Amino acid sequence: MTYVKAGVVVVTKFCKSSSKAFSSYIDYVDREEAARSNNTSKYNLYQDYMGNPEKSTGLFTETGDVQTMEEKTKLKDIFKQAQSKDSLMWQTVISFDNKWLEKNGLYSSKDKVLDEERVKGITRSAVHKMLEKEGLENAVWSAAIHYNTDNIHVHVATVEPEPMREKKKYIQYKNREVNGKTVKEPILDSDGQPVVKEEYKGKFKQSSIDTCKREVVNQIINERENNLKINSILRDSILKQKREHPLVKDKELCRMFLELHKNMPDCNRNMWNYNNPIMHSLKPQIDEITLCYIEKYHKEEFKQFQKMIEEQTEKYREAYGGDSDYAKGKMDDMYSRMGNAILKEIRAFDKEYKDKTISEDYVQWYEQDENELGVISDPQFKSDDLAEKEKKYFEHYNTKDIISSQYSNLNEVEQYFRWEEDKYIFNSIPENGFNIEWSKQYKLAKKYIYNKKPEYEKAILLLKHEDMEGNILASYELGDVYRFGRGTEINIEMAEKYYAKTLQGFLNIEEKEAHGNNKFMKEYLPYRVGKMYYYGLGTEQNFEKAYEMFETSGSIFSKYMLGKMAYAGQGMEQNYELAYQYFSECANQNAYAAYQAASMIDTGKIVESESKMHEYYKQAFAGFATMEKKSPSDNLEYRIGCMYLEGKGVEKDEKIAEEYLSISAGAGNIYSKNKLAMLYLKRGDVNRIPEIIETLKEVAEKTDNIWSMYALGNIYSSEKYNCKDIELAVKWYKQAEKNGNEYISYKLGKIYLNEQSQYYSLDKGIEHMQKAYEKGNMMAAYQLGKIYADKSKECYDLEKAIDYYKEAAENENALAAYQLGKIYLNENNGKQNIQEAIYYLKLAAKKDSQFATYQLGKVYYDEKYGLKNDTKAYHWFEKSAKEGNNRATYQMAKIDYEKQNYTNAAKLFQKVDDVYSHYYLGKIYLDESKGNPLYNPKKGLMYLKQASSEGNTFASMAIGLSYLRGEGVKRDVKTAKDWLNLASGQGNEYASEILKKINSNHSGRPQIKIGVSMTTAISKMKKGLKSEWEKTKLQREHDRMIENSLE
Repeated sequence: MTYVKAGVVVVTKFCKSSSKAFSSYIDYVDREEAARSNNTSKYNLYQDYMGNPEKSTGLFTETGDVQTMEEKTKLKDIFKQAQSKDSLMWQTVISFDNKWLEKNGLYSSKDKVLDEERVKGITRSAVHKMLEKEGLENAVWSAAIHYNTDNIHVHVATVEPEPMREKKKYIQYKNREVNGKTVKEPILDSDGQPVVKEEYKGKFKQSSIDTCKREVVNQIINERENNLKINSILRDSILKQKREHPLVKDKELCRMFLELHKNMPDCNRNMWNYNNPIMHSLKPQIDEITLCYIEKYHKEEFKQFQKMIEEQTEKYREAYGGDSDYAKGKMDDMYSRMGNAILKEIRAFDKEYKDKTISEDYVQWYEQDENELGVISDPQFKSDDLAEKEKKYFEHYNTKDIISSQYSNLNEVEQYFRWEEDKYIFNSIPENGFNIEWSKQYKLAKKYIYNKKPEYEKAILLLKHEDMEGNILASYELGDVYRFGRGTEINIEMAEKYYAKTLQGFLNIEEKEAHGNNKFMKEYLPYRVGKMYYYGLGTEQNFEKAYEMFETSGSIFSKYMLGKMAYAGQGMEQNYELAYQYFSECANQNAYAAYQAASMIDTGKIVESESKMHEYYKQAFAGFATMEKKSPSDNLEYRIGCMYLEGKGVEKDEKIAEEYLSISAGAGNIYSKNKLAMLYLKRGDVNRIPEIIETLKEVAEKTDNIWSMYALGNIYSSEKYNCKDIELAVKWYKQAEKNGNEYISYKLGKIYLNEQSQYYSLDKGIEHMQKAYEKGNMMAAYQLGKIYADKSKECYDLEKAIDYYKEAAENENALAAYQLGKIYLNENNGKQNIQEAIYYLKLAAKKDSQFATYQLGKVYYDEKYGLKNDTKAYHWFEKSAKEGNNRATYQMAKIDYEKQNYTNAAKLFQKVDDVYSHYYLGKIYLDESKGNPLYNPKKGLMYLKQASSEGNTFASMAIGLSYLRGEGVKRDVKTAKDWLNLASGQGNEYASEILKKINSNHSGRPQIKIGVSMTTAISKMKKGLKSEWEKTKLQREHDRMIENSLE
C-alpha cells in the first residue's frame, strides 16, 4: 500500500508593500509561464523549502483564468494599486502529496496529468472561506499551479486594492549579524525605547488556515457526502427510532434506566445534560445503556456505522497527516447524542413522576430554600411548626401551669435578663430540670410575636424567662427568633445554641420517661427529637435517626413526617404510594398531611379523583384556619395566604391572601415577605417599588437567597419600574451567580451582549453565557449559537454555532432548531443540506414556531430547493398562519391566486391587508377571465390605488395599463401616462419601456400596435412580479420580523 504522510499542507506568510518580494511578484504577473517559473525565487516567500517548479500553469483568480494580455495587465494594475496604498501581500501555499492526489483521482503519475480545473475550483472555494474568516472579503488574489516531482502545489498571492485590514501597533525590528548568525532585535529611538509603528495586521489566524485546509480535504475526499451517510445512520436510524423504544417500557433496559434515574444529581433538571460536568460520574452508566440499547435494536446499523467511521478515519489520517481523532469524535458524538436522548427520557420521566411542573413566573420570581420549606417540592409550605396542633393533641397530659410569681411583673423580668445571653444558654440543665409546658407566659409570648402589630421585645423577655425555667418549648421558640430575625438581627449561631439546648432537653426527658407509662411522652418526645434530626436543628441532619424516631412515636404527626420521607426518599426508598398512604391516614387530624395528599393528586403523582383532591385541600384549609385562630403563627398565616392566593381549599381571594401574608411578613417570615414582593411586582405596583426593593434586600442580605437577588437584578435592569440601574442590576446578578443559578448567568450574559449598552462586552457576554450553558441552560446554548453564527463578530465560527444550536435544539429549544434550519437552507455558507434543514424546521414546528412552519412552507413553495409542492407548502403556511404569522397568510393567498382560486385568495389577502395584498386584490377584481365571480373593476382600481399610495410601483403601472386599454375604466391615454410616469419615476423599468413606446407613437414614427406593446409589457410585468426583486424584498421584511421577535 502506498504510504502518504500528509495529503495536503497549507501555509501562509505575508510581506509589506516595500518588500522586494512584493515588487518582484508584480513584475512577473504579466510574464509567460516559463519566465515566472524560472524566477519564482525572486518573489516566493517559501524558498527555504520550495525551489523553482518544473513548470507552472497560467494565473487564475477567484472569477476565472487570466488568459489574455489585457487581463494580465489589469491584474497587475490591481496589485500595483494595492502596493501604492501600503497593502500587505499574503502568500498562501497549498501543497499536495502527489500520491494522495493520484489515490483520489486528481493526478496520474504515469501521464503526469493533473485535473487542473478541479484543483482550481477547490482552490477558489478554500481561499474564499479562508479570506472570509479573516475579514478580507474585498481582497483580490491570483494563483498558479506549480509542478514539482513529489509535491504539486498552488501558490496564491492576495492583496487589498483598498486596504481595510485592522491595524495594530507593532515594535519595529532590524536584523544584524552576530557570530555569523542573523539576529532580530528591536529598533530603538533616541530615548532608548523600542520604536512602535501602527501597521496592518499580517498574520492569519490558525483557525483560518485550518478552514482552508479543511475545505480542500472535504472537496477532494467527498467528506460531506460520506459524513452525511454516517450521520444518517446515527440520526435517521438509531436516534429517530429511539422514540419508538422507550427504555422505561423495555423489560431488559428498564432496570438500568431506573437505576440511572435513582443516581441522577439533585439539581435543576436542565443540568441533566450529557456534556455537563455534573454528569461526568454517570457517563459510564449512560454509555452502558447506549451500548445495550444499540446491541438490542440496531446491531447491524452500528456495525455499518463503525466500518464507515474507520474508513473515513483512514482518509483523514492520509489527508491531514498523523493520527486522526475523527473516529473518537464520531463515537463521542454518538454517545453524546444517545446520552442526551436517554436523559431527555429521564427528564420526562422525572417530571411526570417526581416534580411539580414549575411555571415561568415561578422560575423568574419564586424564592424558596428547600431546607426551610421542607423536602416536599411544594414551594408554599415548610410544615416546620405544629406546636398548636401538637398542644391540642397532647395537652390533656399537661394540666400544670408553672408561672413564677417572682417574675410575673414584666419590668422585673426585664431586669432579670441584664447579663450576657450565652451565660444561661450554656447552663445545660436548668436548676429545676427540663420540662414541656404550654404555660400562660409561653402562650402570651407567642401572642406577642404573632399579633398584627408584633411586640417582639416583650415576647423575647417572656420566652427567656420560660427558657430559664427549663421550658424547652420556649428554648425552641427562641431558636426560631434568632433564626428568622424576629425583633432582632438574624443570628444563626445563637439560634443553633437554643436548638441544641432544646434537643438536649427532649433527650433528657425521653431518657427519664423511657420506662414509664406516660403515653404522651412515648409519642411526643420521639416525634420532636425526630424533627430535630430531620431538619438538622441543634445537630447534624440525620434522616436515618429521624426515621427511627418517627417510627417509634407512631403519632399522627410522625406519620405525616414519615409520609414526607417516603415522598422524597429520605432515610428510605422513594415511594409515592407509601407517602400517600401515610398522608391519607392522618389527613382528618393533620392539616399538613391533608394538604400534601391533595398536592400529590394535583401534580399527578397519585391517580385519584379530582373531587378527592378538593376534599383534601378543604380539610387542609379548615385545619390551618382553626390552628391559626387558636394560636397564630407566621407559618400558618403564610400557608393560609398562599391558599387564598391560589384558590386551593377556599375561593381565590387575592385581597385576603395579601392580608394574611402581610401579617406573616410582619412577624419576620422571609417567605411571606418574598411572596408579597413578588405579588406586588406581578401587579406592576410601581408605587410599592421602594418597599419591594427594601424587602428583597433584607431577604437577600439576611439569607443569601439567590431568588431575591435575582429579583433585584430584574427590577434594576427593567425600564418599567422607573429605577433602572444596570450597575446595580449587575451587582445583584453577580451576587446571585456565585450561588450557581444558571438563569442569573444567562441574565448577565444578556446585559453584556447588548450592543446599545455601555456595559457591552462580547468576551464577558460569552463568559456568562458559557457558565449558564454549562449548568444546563439551553437558552444560553441558543445565544452562544447566535453569537458564533454572526459574521459581523470577530469570533464568527459557523461550526461552533451549529454545535451549540444542535445541543439546544435536541433539548427542545425551538429557536435553535429554527436557526439550524435556516443555516442548512443557505446556499452560500457551504452547509446547505435541505433534508437536514427540513428535519430541524420540523423539530421547531413541533413547538409551534410560526417562523419554522413558514420556512417549511417556503421550502416546498420555492423552486430553488427542488421540492416544489404547493399542497405541502399550503399545509405549512396554513399552520404558520394559525400561529399568527401574517406573511404565511399572504403566501397561502398567493398559491390560491396562482391557481385562480380567486374567492379564497381574496379572503386571505383581505386578512393580510398590506401593500402587497392590496395589489393582488386589485388584480383579482380587474381580471376579466371567464368564471371569475369577483370581477369588479371599481373595486379593482380602488385596491390598486391604495397599493400605489403605499409605494407599490407595479400597482401604479397596472392602473396606467387599465386606462391605456380601457379595462374597467374609460380609455384615457393622458391619465394612463400619468400613472405610468409615477411608476417609472419610482424606478419601475417596465413602466419606462411602455412609456417609450407610447411616446414613439406620438412623435411621427411608424405606429406600433398598442395592444401588442401592452401584451409584451404585461407579460414582462407578470414575470417581474415573480422576480428576485419582490422575493428579496419580502424575504428581508420576513427576516426583520423574525429578528425582532427573537429579541
